[in-house]
Amino acid sequence: MENKKKRKYNFYTLIIVIITITIGGWNNCTGQTFPDTVAYDQMEKFDWHGNWWAGAPTTGFFTNASKSPTTSAVIYGSGGGADEYDWYSLPNIDTLDPLQEYKVQINLASYRFTSTGGFSGVDIDDYVDIQVSTDGVTYISEVRITGNSGAYWGYNSKTVTKMVNGILEIHTPGGGGDRTALGDGYSIVELIFPIGTKMIAIDVLAVVDRAGEEWWFDDFFLLGSGSGGSSLPIVLTEFEAVQDGTQVNVSWNVLSQVNNDYFTVERSTDCYNWEVVGQCSGNGTTNQETGFVMVDRNPYTGTSYYRLIQTDFNEASETFAPVSVYVKDKLTIGLNIRPNPAIDYIELEMDYTMDPNISHNVQIYDMEGHRVYKKHFIGGIHDFKINIQKFPSGAYLLKTQSNDINGEGKFIKQ
Repeated sequence: MENKKKRKYNFYTLIIVIITITIGGWNNCTGQTFPDTVAYDQMEKFDWHGNWWAGAPTTGFFTNASKSPTTSAVIYGSGGGADEYDWYSLPNIDTLDPLQEYKVQINLASYRFTSTGGFSGVDIDDYVDIQVSTDGVTYISEVRITGNSGAYWGYNSKTVTKMVNGILEIHTPGGGGDRTALGDGYSIVELIFPIGTKMIAIDVLAVVDRAGEEWWFDDFFLLGSGSGGSSLPIVLTEFEAVQDGTQVNVSWNVLSQVNNDYFTVERSTDCYNWEVVGQCSGNGTTNQETGFVMVDRNPYTGTSYYRLIQTDFNEASETFAPVSVYVKDKLTIGLNIRPNPAIDYIELEMDYTMDPNISHNVQIYDMEGHRVYKKHFIGGIHDFKINIQKFPSGAYLLKTQSNDINGEGKFIKQ
């Protein structure tokens, strides 16, 4: 395994870096198909050679079970309740076509070959974090699969699909015991990388602590959409949705068009039920780069999704993967949090709170949605200081409610 620059992880409090984006901010929404195998690691054969990064004594390669014969990468607990962990690392691929979308597919299972005793099976504190890098340096946790009360399952078809957006998404079985037949033993994780991605590297952090707690991995694939080919009706290089006051501007850019009749923009709150925002004419056949803009004057409040459909003169169509946008309620303001990043304390500028009769509610959440701070008071205040010395390092979301004015902001605790 090639030497890698050492990266520091706080095991109990992994730093989740939040990237605020409007292009490629996805949530279980898929568009293109992925017919091209760009790279693979099937343990027995590979051209994207992964390996256990730290070489922990309870990691290795075993043939008791596999997705494709005959070997899986495995980490198992040796007992005693002390956390045992390692990363299965797939090296950076930096030759990707930015005009394609890419999908990383990972197969995992949780068996009990080392023990079937009373403490066997993975618990809520045993988990797998899929960490991705698109620059070869910074790794961000995208998906976490946990156990639950001694759960275990074999390789199966239960799939989690997520568009990379820098926000950790956690999936947990509904209970303990054999989850394979119950349908919530999560086994396939798919991460979709949007157009514009030039490089991808993957680290899979696996955590166990007792005998009979095991994570098994097999068949890692990097798949391409093929959307950069010149035979497609359009070559789409940019698609985004951005809030502009009380409206959302949907814009896209194409390098070339072949027999292109018109475009349709649709929106959705759940990526399943779609409604038409509008249509605009295409440019037939041309190699001239062209930009388009469509305005949604009555967008949904909160998170919603927009997708683009291209239709040819022969009525054949192609649907591109959606992007998300978060539209704030008109009474929500952005909070000025300083310093940011912070070490010992943060301070809020609350210029609208000078009235001594205003009721204030301040809450802080970590990136897993757990509330870590709550304060309620009545009175006027200009600068409000919060001690964060005992907060674990990471990203946090701070929300305030002062009568009918809501505030929201993010900060990093170093």
